[in-house]
Amino acid sequence: MPTPKRVTSLEAAKILTDTSQLRLLKAFFQAEVVLTELATQLGLNLPTLLYKVNKWLELGIIHVIREEPRRGRASKVYRAAAEAFFVPFELTPSPDLSSFLYELVSKEDQRFYDNITRELQRSDSHFGVLVGLGELGNITVQMTTEADILNLDEVTDTSDVDTSPALLSHAGVLRLEFDAAKALEQEMEALLEKYQSLNTTSAQAYAYRLGLTPVIDE
Repeated sequence: MPTPKRVTSLEAAKILTDTSQLRLLKAFFQAEVVLTELATQLGLNLPTLLYKVNKWLELGIIHVIREEPRRGRASKVYRAAAEAFFVPFELTPSPDLSSFLYELVSKEDQRFYDNITRELQRSDSHFGVLVGLGELGNITVQMTTEADILNLDEVTDTSDVDTSPALLSHAGVLRLEFDAAKALEQEMEALLEKYQSLNTTSAQAYAYRLGLTPVIDE
């Protein structure tokens, strides 16, 4: 990734850590933007979008890359001013780092679980959550189906096509030596990179969560 642009403005930092504004800014990161086209695409009121865009321009978050001549008045073409921005924690409105991280991911977490719920509600599979002790004596929480539980010890016929939804939601604790934990971190990153390379705009969109951290206080 190219060197990110460092944010120095409190107002810019607030915008770049606001998930609702980032959803609009996404288009400017992805491609060149003509406001009339974006407003139509997103079903937005053009004056409202223009108000936000002028603020982003003022703060250096986006810029005009060129103007295209059109009948009457030239049309401006916009793009994000950098491929990535670095927002120092001290510029965010959060009282502490923990609150900042929670606020940053909580809305995406909520969307993740909202979509899981919708998929489960329309699925024929009887999904539930399996809660119990793991092999190391820690509590594990795993999404599964009643059919999977009943057949845990049976060999699955690999000729069968698995048509159940592509869903995964695990939470738990692993006790690993440092080298093993670093290996897991690297394998998770490599796995994510592998499937990021398969991204295509015409395919089904999937929300994902991936994380690993030492447990400081159990």
